[in-house]
Amino acid sequence: ENNNNDKTVYCRFCTRSYAVGDHTESVRKTRVAPHAPVAWRRAIGYISQRPEIRDVLVSGGDCSRLSPDEIKFLGSKLLAIPHVQRLRFATKALSVLPTKITDDHEWVDSLSYVSVEARNLGKHICVHTHINHASEVSELTVRAARRLQEIGVVVRNQSVMLRGVNDSVSAVLNLSEVLGDMCIDPYYMYLHDLIPGNEGLRTSLKRFLEIESQVTGLTSGFLIPRLVPHRQTRSDYDA
Repeated sequence: ENNNNDKTVYCRFCTRSYAVGDHTESVRKTRVAPHAPVAWRRAIGYISQRPEIRDVLVSGGDCSRLSPDEIKFLGSKLLAIPHVQRLRFATKALSVLPTKITDDHEWVDSLSYVSVEARNLGKHICVHTHINHASEVSELTVRAARRLQEIGVVVRNQSVMLRGVNDSVSAVLNLSEVLGDMCIDPYYMYLHDLIPGNEGLRTSLKRFLEIESQVTGLTSGFLIPRLVPHRQTRSDYDA
């Protein structure tokens, strides 16, 4: 479910760069449904009629841009659907705007409210964040992660392998250890999507698979992210 068109930061390699942010000289953006209760109710109605949907990601956008009332509205409505068992809120705020979590108590309380509601229903809720390198983690990030842990919210990290940034065994392991120290599950590391204009940041599938094989066994199994490639061409493999 796409909650809005706003982000706390715009990554040039974003898989949704076709839609988020303003138009540029090279990219004409595709506008998605407006961030409005009418659109949300339509989406919630659709989900309620599809029993095969058991896992919902509230993304977009960035959930830190939602108000406390909007967090409660979306969380409560989705958790009330019997077949929805898992709910994820996606935000990059832990690394780029950690004060949203450390200082905006009303917003954190709304997330806590939804978390308690989920546990009372025997359902799972978590926050998915996006940190690519250990250098992104500040003391404020550590404090923000601790705050989410205090209210019982599970946090998982999804990162993107970027050439010259984190495409090494040491970078992957260092990030995993730093995340583990904050009680954040490293979860996924994606191979760079085929985003136009970002070829210089894309790691080859060959290098991606090499790193995957090399990190296995070098730290606790639950601290090794699942490396997720997408379909690539032969030239991507050899690059």
